Amino acid sequence: MSEINNKKGKSILEWLLWWQVGKDELNKQTREYETLKITQSAKGQSFLLNIFSATITLLFILVGSTDAWNLLDVFILLILGFFIFKGHRWAMVAAMVVWTLEKLISLIDGNGGILAILWWAIYMHAYYVAYKVENMRVHHLSINNKIYCSHCGKQIDSDSKYCIKCGNKLPATI
Repeated sequence: MSEINNKKGKSILEWLLWWQVGKDELNKQTREYETLKITQSAKGQSFLLNIFSATITLLFILVGSTDAWNLLDVFILLILGFFIFKGHRWAMVAAMVVWTLEKLISLIDGNGGILAILWWAIYMHAYYVAYKVENMRVHHLSINNKIYCSHCGKQIDSDSKYCIKCGNKLPATI
């Protein structure tokens, strides 16, 4: 029983200490990249968190708690979430920057406090783990002379001209 509690406590602590990423978790995320459920994969969790935030923001707009300008936040969160789910590292970095700026503004305006810091840490963990997983995937591919199709994400030989799954024409390699 204490082992279960210790694992749960460790899990919560890992989310708050977002820069602490376990090697075992990274290896599992990379190894099972194609088979993990959306709620299990780092990119999926990041995507779901973005959808959650966009939904909450939209609800606040609808009830009049915030102005319609926040629709821009909704749009940005959804676009970044989509590209994060597709495995684009630039979107993960952009999400970390946007999320940090939003929380800083919230703290400066006096609307944040400890809750804003906790939300920031949770989201940053998801984004950072997703980023680390994508970096590890790229590293493994370069070692194995493989690339990923930019359209469907299928792993293919780097000298291929077309994706074997979706037929997408691949960029020429030098």
